[in-house]
Amino acid sequence: MKRLACLFSWLFCFCWFYGDANAASVLVIQNTSFKNFADLIREHPDATEIEITDSTLFITPGIDTGGKQIIINNGVGFIVRGINRTGDIKLLSNVENGSGLTINFNDVDSMYTATRFVSGHSVYVHTVRQTNYSIVLGGNVGTFLDDTRSKNPNDKLLLALDSATNRAALNGVMHDAVRLNPQKVIDSVGNVNPFVLNDWGGVSRGFGLMPMYIYSGDYSVVGANADFSFDLSNALHATIGAHFGKIRYSDAYDDWNGAVYGGNVGILYQDNDVYVRTIGALSVFDFDGPNVYDGTSNGTKLTGKTGLGTVDMGPVFTFINGGGKIIPFLGGGIKYANVLNDSDTDFFARAGLNFEFNMNIDGNKYGYGFRTYAQSDGDIYAGIFSNMFSTADGIGGALNAGLLYNGDFGTSYKLSLDAKIHF
Repeated sequence: MKRLACLFSWLFCFCWFYGDANAASVLVIQNTSFKNFADLIREHPDATEIEITDSTLFITPGIDTGGKQIIINNGVGFIVRGINRTGDIKLLSNVENGSGLTINFNDVDSMYTATRFVSGHSVYVHTVRQTNYSIVLGGNVGTFLDDTRSKNPNDKLLLALDSATNRAALNGVMHDAVRLNPQKVIDSVGNVNPFVLNDWGGVSRGFGLMPMYIYSGDYSVVGANADFSFDLSNALHATIGAHFGKIRYSDAYDDWNGAVYGGNVGILYQDNDVYVRTIGALSVFDFDGPNVYDGTSNGTKLTGKTGLGTVDMGPVFTFINGGGKIIPFLGGGIKYANVLNDSDTDFFARAGLNFEFNMNIDGNKYGYGFRTYAQSDGDIYAGIFSNMFSTADGIGGALNAGLLYNGDFGTSYKLSLDAKIHF
């Protein structure tokens, strides 16, 4: 009989291969530690039988053994790697004495709990999702999620996390969830400021009340803006106001109800040649609902504030005896956001166009127009308005509709009705 032998020096392993024309070609693996089982098979492609004794090998489910018979002797263990799903996973087939095999799952992702079982001549790994997040994630975030489960086992976020079948899906849910990334809520509630400010033209003095409804896929606001506008000169106007409302935020993982409130100011200079407008708003939001993760195991209530300020200027082009105006403008601004302990300030440039047309009929003033702009931070706004004012009665109203698009949160819509008392 012809024999071939080889001695491995790394961590002392001993492996040989023997065979002849009338017998099976056998790969003997003995006293071998921390080698990859698949590599040993590839190094001996002619073997029809594998005999393992006193060895510890790495193995990945789905290994191709080429139909070789595998004989398990004493002292054999496999360290399993590469499990990335739940269920029954075949580890080895065509195995003799599979029940004598020791399986080590220490290298398996902590999001799975794994056990082994033998069926016939095959060895399987059975995996289920581990839903103890102190084990899956560790640290304060794991404790925070486990405490959440103790308070509400049917929590939407936990159900989504539990449904993730691999680490990539789990990380995706954690990345998208506002509960674990509270600053993401700014993408939605920050829209209140531009919607409030874009409706103000500043050309009608008096007291105004503007009920409003704002909607997007994740949130809605039902509220109002109350303002007082006054003239500083024929061309210079100012306003000061307060806005407030009920806010609801709901997505695939979270549900909150709360309040939003704040103030806004503006100054407008506009004659037949020049347009300059500076406006600003600050909004505070306060949500009732589950705590958000703030780096501690207990979490905290979701609160914060957002601010917006802009300056626009441009020429005024008049037509139809001054009744119509086209105003292209350039400008810039600043956004401020604070959620829990995180603050962020961004500056942006923008360009836009105002169009308005006004007419007098039987002592009443009528007007309509639109406003649009695009900003360097990705915001794109478009809005239309129609208004009427009775000079004799000193009262009037306006209907406004607008939409705001941003790549981070999509499109939001607003509808408002403005009532004005002139004095």
